Amino acid sequence: MSTLKKNLTYQTIYQIFAVCIPLVTSPYLSRRLGADGLGIYSYNYSIVHYFMLFALLGVGQYGMRTIAQGKGEGRENVSKLFWSIYSFQFFTGILSTLVYTVLCFTIPTENRIVLFANMFYMAGELINISWLFFGLEKYRTTVLRNLLIKVFTVACIFIFVHNRSDLIKYVLILSFGQFLSNAVLWTQLRKYTDYVKPTWEEIRKHIRPNIVLFIPVLATSVYHIMDKTMLGMFSDDANSGYYYNADKLVNIPLTLIVACSSVFMTRISSLFGENKPDEARDTQNESIGFGLCAICAIAFGIAAVGNEFIPIFFGKGYEPCIELIDIFAFVVIFKTISTHTRTAFLIPEKKDKVYARAVLCGAVVNFIANYLLIKSLKLGAKGATIGTLIAEAVVCFMQITLMGKTDSRLHCVKGILKNSIYLVFGVIMFAVLYSLGHMVNSNVLNMLIKISVGIAVYSCACIILWKTKPQMMPSLFKESLGVLKKKLFKKPKHAV
Repeated sequence: MSTLKKNLTYQTIYQIFAVCIPLVTSPYLSRRLGADGLGIYSYNYSIVHYFMLFALLGVGQYGMRTIAQGKGEGRENVSKLFWSIYSFQFFTGILSTLVYTVLCFTIPTENRIVLFANMFYMAGELINISWLFFGLEKYRTTVLRNLLIKVFTVACIFIFVHNRSDLIKYVLILSFGQFLSNAVLWTQLRKYTDYVKPTWEEIRKHIRPNIVLFIPVLATSVYHIMDKTMLGMFSDDANSGYYYNADKLVNIPLTLIVACSSVFMTRISSLFGENKPDEARDTQNESIGFGLCAICAIAFGIAAVGNEFIPIFFGKGYEPCIELIDIFAFVVIFKTISTHTRTAFLIPEKKDKVYARAVLCGAVVNFIANYLLIKSLKLGAKGATIGTLIAEAVVCFMQITLMGKTDSRLHCVKGILKNSIYLVFGVIMFAVLYSLGHMVNSNVLNMLIKISVGIAVYSCACIILWKTKPQMMPSLFKESLGVLKKKLFKKPKHAV
């Protein structure tokens, strides 16, 4: 199996496990902490998240790309690149942590203790070197580490969090889990690097490209976290809780897509670094096809079973989440397209300024939309969701438009249009499931029937497409089916 396939497999296994965790913890937490408790956590996390962004700047994506393109020159070069980039990260991390500490003591809030409990998040970003392992394509190391930490975190939630008064315990468990996850990676560092004292000149050359990449990272995160912040400022804790739950639920499948896109980005960056443009183009096609095929099925599927799923999953009192999920289904589709456009084309081809301009525009649009919809029109969580949808659509359109009249843009547009057939399949599946309505007087049975029918409809549509146009099948699916066929139809060995 190729390195790309192995890394995608590792990421897929981990993300499936990561998807299962919220499916287990969210129903428990929504009942134990309530919408108000989750709203308080969401608002305070949005504050610490801004400082986490400044602690890491653009190092996550810049470091991954730089290591991926420089690893071919050997261990010594990787060591020099790592220590010079990390020295820059350490400085910005210390500075950001000091400012956040001052804020914790001075900000007027009745939930100051929640801000202090989030301090482990800052410490975690200070020692976050996952970008090194992603750049080296050592996904197995990070996946195994994350699996163990996730199990530990989930166990602690069920052991220590029982009611609304345990909110601080919940915050500490999550923040310390994040810190521990990043700390463990340092035990593996000596396998891949040696300590090389960086010079100021080596550090200085990373500052400008980091800042260029930080602008879109900041803008993207701001217009995602901004919704939670503005809801906390202009609405109530309950609306913050509704938005937090709906956002988390629909973004569960998106984490799989985003994680896989980082694998594609590393491989594409390496191929461009090795001067293999044709192979890079093939991988770009694979990235878009895989992303749209997966997300259209999941997004429209979740929206179609929302009426039955929300009362079962979150319990009574969370009915407003149903309407939010219908809107979020379109949000994640736009987000998938923009993510793969960014990670498969813009970043590997070093078109960082295009990326920056697009997401900055999206952040401005999101702020204006949120202000009008949340504060002026008093739409609460629904307003925040609509604002996010508008912003994601703008970013998606601008990233493609700002590429200019180049081969990359033509290749990107062709890939999106060719794979937009999966959007049609998703709409057909949604229409079929919506027409079924409530067949029996049981939300559980209704949901199970709809899920079964949805899988059958979407799968049949994909199989028909792949039979008539085999080149449309993502190679990851093709290889998986090939392995499955060999195992199922393996001829028994004749005894001698």
